[in-house]
Amino acid sequence: MCVAIDNIIIPDKVEIIEESAFLNCDNVKTIILPNNLKNIGFIAFGSCESLQSIVIPDSVNYIESMAFFDCKSLEILTIPGNIDSYEYAFGGCNIKKLIISEGSTSVKPYGGLENVNEIILPNSLKTIKASAFSDCSELTSINIPEGVTNLNEYVFGDYKNLTTVTIPDSIISIKPRAFDGCDDLTSINVSDNNPYY
Repeated sequence: MCVAIDNIIIPDKVEIIEESAFLNCDNVKTIILPNNLKNIGFIAFGSCESLQSIVIPDSVNYIESMAFFDCKSLEILTIPGNIDSYEYAFGGCNIKKLIISEGSTSVKPYGGLENVNEIILPNSLKTIKASAFSDCSELTSINIPEGVTNLNEYVFGDYKNLTTVTIPDSIISIKPRAFDGCDDLTSINVSDNNPYY
């Protein structure tokens, strides 16, 4: 247990963070990951209970199960949109703000987002995949950036507190059940320049 460490800076030459590498580093508040990183291993940062935010570099291809499990103070996550991640990579965290990195063109589903109340999507985004944010039951509003053309099935499924959605003029298709279970949705703001809705 690395109780004396409060800051971790991983060198640029590191491409893989192995299983349990920083497990139970309870006092770590800051982790800086290298831009050449490819893979974050199983429970690599598990139970880093003081970690408050993390930026996943665009170079990362894969985050294994429970990589950040039980990081109870982790509230801000910045992550590439098309990364491969196990559902429970962020299980047990308290993520409230999700930032999809600029340059991302698509977003896949992530787990551990049930407490998210703010999502920032990049201007580069083109595709939001089915069920991408279906766990975000605390979200109340979201702006879809210009450039996204389709809203897929269950993309906002079971957003029980979602009240407002802003849709740009680039949207040409909203699939069935895109807003399934959004019981409090009262306002869908569509761009005046959208020829389809």
